[in-house]
Amino acid sequence: MSDSTYKTTDIQTAAVLMCLGYKLDDLLRKGRFGKPTKAIFCFADSDSLRRHIVEYANDTVSLPPRKLFGYLRDLKGQVCSIC
Repeated sequence: MSDSTYKTTDIQTAAVLMCLGYKLDDLLRKGRFGKPTKAIFCFADSDSLRRHIVEYANDTVSLPPRKLFGYLRDLKGQVCSIC
């Protein structure tokens, strides 16, 4: 991954970004002692992505709940498949 990659371990943030139309570029796993303990969600970084993260943190982003929960469910499935 290059420096222009935004990485987060927060699955909710990743689901929000996907719901807003950002593409998940990679899903990495990080672990200790040979066991995966964290998933790292990677997105192409941009000013608009950073702006949306701030809006999410400030609770000013509006998303369709079913779509958001669908992305959250899909991400959980992907995390379980890499563990």
